[in-house]
Amino acid sequence: MYHKINDLPGNILSVSTAKFEEQVKYLKENYHVVSLKDVINYINRGYTFPDRSVLITFDDGYGDNLTNAYPVLKEYGVKAVLCIPTDFPEGGILPHDEELPIPNPTLSWQEISMMRDVFEIASHGCSHRPLTRMPLTDAKKEIEISKRIIERRLQLAVKAFSYPKGSILDFNDQLEEDVKDSGYQLCFTAIPRKNSGRFNPLRVRRYNVENFGMVYFNCLLGGSTDIISVKDTMIGYKTKAIINNLLTIAKK
Repeated sequence: MYHKINDLPGNILSVSTAKFEEQVKYLKENYHVVSLKDVINYINRGYTFPDRSVLITFDDGYGDNLTNAYPVLKEYGVKAVLCIPTDFPEGGILPHDEELPIPNPTLSWQEISMMRDVFEIASHGCSHRPLTRMPLTDAKKEIEISKRIIERRLQLAVKAFSYPKGSILDFNDQLEEDVKDSGYQLCFTAIPRKNSGRFNPLRVRRYNVENFGMVYFNCLLGGSTDIISVKDTMIGYKTKAIINNLLTIAKK
């Protein structure tokens, strides 16, 4: 799971353009990169996923997904999923960006449409507020309305949803039922684990990719970093940064 691809300092959600290209090249050469359509087809038909399958996703719909990520993905012939919170195309600042000194603009609907040869589009709710922290009726509306907005704006069927924030505290059984009832076939969390065997398609787990080196990236893909995945905390980030530095030094 990616968010921003840029070279701006001071944001743990950003991966540099150079490192992103290095990561995509590595995935292309060493993994079986699947599309959202592939994943849904495999699940619906009961197929076994090819060994080392990986799906690339982006949350939030930042402008640099077009300027920096899109050209790299297109060059390597790789598909990805773009999860859009519908309140923010055409302007607006995402809640977790409000204190950042450098603005991170979001994509417009026209720009999102331009990217559809590479990006498959999913919903990320409307307001990017965690659904468990609002009344259930409001959460259900975000799940349903965001789907309708994207389908109307882009003239496509939206088959996947991504929980805002996505930690174990940010969804529950009732929300999962609402996602299913709204017509989604796949739902992404931010729980950092592999999806093995016959996993729940409405609780797809994802690894958050940060601006770390290839040794750590390889460990992430292999599941070696699961034990230190402290979701959405500075302690978790600092722990991963220390381990990344140690791995980089050891490689040298």
